Amino acid sequence: MGSDLSEYIKKANAFLDNISVDHLKRGAQIAGILFAVVFIQILIKISLNTVSLLPLVPELLELLGLIISLNWGWQNLATKEKRSALPERINSIKEKFFS
Repeated sequence: MGSDLSEYIKKANAFLDNISVDHLKRGAQIAGILFAVVFIQILIKISLNTVSLLPLVPELLELLGLIISLNWGWQNLATKEKRSALPERINSIKEKFFS
């Protein structure tokens, strides 16, 4: 029985020697990021549910969204020149952020 135990310990040590610490760090980082994302989503859901329970706040937020959408449309889509310049602006923003 003692030789079996020492054999198992040798096998366990050999297995643990083959494990790279970098792989463990990467796994811990991925797990930490996933935990943070889930935690932030829960906080956002709680905040939105709380805001939805307050009187008049959902209606005011819808009105604010409508005003912002109309303002954006007026600034970017009102004239033919603005409409034709919009794809160029979008492409320049894409190049700025993705390159």
